[in-house]
Amino acid sequence: ARPPVRRRQMAEKAVTGVEKAERELISMLAAGLIPGDLLKPGDFEDADHRALAEWLLSGKPASAYVENINDDAVRQKVMQALNYSPLPADRDKALEEAEDCLRTIQIDRDSQRSQQIKQQINSATEEQKAEMYRRMAAMWKDNED
Repeated sequence: ARPPVRRRQMAEKAVTGVEKAERELISMLAAGLIPGDLLKPGDFEDADHRALAEWLLSGKPASAYVENINDDAVRQKVMQALNYSPLPADRDKALEEAEDCLRTIQIDRDSQRSQQIKQQINSATEEQKAEMYRRMAAMWKDNED
């Protein structure tokens, strides 16, 4: 009899556009390709990415942050964020990439917010519905500007 076939486990779950964007921003920041004033910790949805970004934005080295991580899963996640590749070749390209990353994150947040509003609309009065539609339209209009 043949031994059972073992399926290789995926080393990492599928990465979302937001996760990829956050990783790329962190790597570019750590590499000095983008200025710190372009980002703020609140730009990051993931708590580990946010904490790392806050550390880097304060001017501290990434290596010191990594040394203080006790959880292997968090360390791996942080290392993936710090070692995103390929990075843009120059600062101008990096700034364009950073803007794209921030736009990806914002679109995702707006989409989540729209979903929340749509769920609220189902149980709202007519007046509340009208107000929610106005807020949703204003949110999407702000992103077009």
